[in-house]
Amino acid sequence: MNLKVSQCPCSWGVETPDAASNPSWASFLDEVAGAGYDGVELGPLGYLPVDLDELSGALAERGLRLSAGYVMEPLVERGALERTLARTRETARILHALGAERLVLIDALHPERSATSGRSADAPRLDEERFATLVDTVRAVTRIATDELGLTAVFHHHVGTYVEFRDELDRLMAATDVRLCVDSGHAFYAGIDPLELLRDYGERVGYLHLKDVDLAVHEAAARDGLRFEEAVDRGIFCPVGSGAVDYPALFAQLERAGYDGWVAVEQDRDALEPASTLAAEDARRSMDFIRGAGVR
Repeated sequence: MNLKVSQCPCSWGVETPDAASNPSWASFLDEVAGAGYDGVELGPLGYLPVDLDELSGALAERGLRLSAGYVMEPLVERGALERTLARTRETARILHALGAERLVLIDALHPERSATSGRSADAPRLDEERFATLVDTVRAVTRIATDELGLTAVFHHHVGTYVEFRDELDRLMAATDVRLCVDSGHAFYAGIDPLELLRDYGERVGYLHLKDVDLAVHEAAARDGLRFEEAVDRGIFCPVGSGAVDYPALFAQLERAGYDGWVAVEQDRDALEPASTLAAEDARRSMDFIRGAGVR
């Protein structure tokens, strides 16, 4: 099966562009290329160079391509719309210029939802007004990505947000035309079978995040009522192939569906010390598993 595999800055603990714990962007790219990946995601805007010539040259020098970028904002808040659309245009400009085709849209983490991560029965749901705001924002971002720059907008369901559980995802997908980014780890965390998402949404699946879940930490998170951030700090996400997600079945489903686009490996983690080699080692373990599973 032929898939193009990229990595993400969050696997190195990069969540904001200028955190003191961030590795340099050059060393990040070096380690991704050294682990055998085909490309990278843009990550938080401003971490990788925003100068197009500088970024293009840095990627080409390492034999990497840009697979996607993301906009993660509070999509359910009307007051955040202007910032969300501005961030969409800024991110999409870079993606379009460097040949990436996908813009990933994610609701921001909300404290009240992070507190109920993975526990659908306890999680507050959106009222009609905030759901309408979510739909309007997703439609507006999709129009910018598609009509202005020819990108494909894909929505990423995410633990700790207002689109975490299957009923929330289905409701949004029914109300919009946005395509879906299936995240295998966030699906498992939220009690969703990622294979069902792949089967049920078929051609609306436009991108995948490959993530694995440490079952022991997952069980502890449910038992102890951990917030999403606490579960990440405890290592709930682990190298692909070493956790609870059934990757042989997932790859078989992708092959049956004829999916041949980009996938991205993500292993959200607590911030790393700059000199740590753990992220690079885990990235290599994930890639070794993926190649060993017959993905080329």
